[in-house]
Amino acid sequence: MEEQRVSLQVSYLLAEHGFYDNRSITVIPTQSLVQKWLREKYGIHLWVEVDYGDDIQYWIHLRNGEYCKNSVCKYLLYTTYYYSYEEALEAGLEEALKLI
Repeated sequence: MEEQRVSLQVSYLLAEHGFYDNRSITVIPTQSLVQKWLREKYGIHLWVEVDYGDDIQYWIHLRNGEYCKNSVCKYLLYTTYYYSYEEALEAGLEEALKLI
């Protein structure tokens, strides 16, 4: 099983925030690596929750500390449902990058 790489949109946002400063820009990172980078560099914790209702659905949670553009975003729950873990994680990565 191969890990999921981030989309080009997320890759562009990563470039804006210095992710590629000490890395090769020719290699698109995995979702896991970006999730870890956000946690270690910015204190942004992102996780995906699963709902086992009639259909399995996923939604995202973001929690961060000091690296927030306003004081309201200490904890965010996005109520948009996604139909795969990877789709939800990708959306969460994009939203997290918009916070910094």
